[in-house]
Amino acid sequence: EFLAWALREGKQLSFASANVGGRIAGERFKQLTRINAVSVPYKSSAQTMTDLIGGQFDYYFCDMLTALPQVKAGTVHALALSSA
Repeated sequence: EFLAWALREGKQLSFASANVGGRIAGERFKQLTRINAVSVPYKSSAQTMTDLIGGQFDYYFCDMLTALPQVKAGTVHALALSSA
């Protein structure tokens, strides 16, 4: 649903990452899906999550430790998980 929305809207989206892994995941996601998105780099996961909740960007590639409390609280929605 997210991908369909992103492609349908056709606008430039923004994604955040608080580490190199998140940035690489975001750039690879852009390549694979061909969505129009720009990276918003952050220095800390806590601030990134705060800004996600505040609507400062469209999506966030983060680790489970950062995401799980907010997902359980219903504050954010996990769209996908990656694993080997």
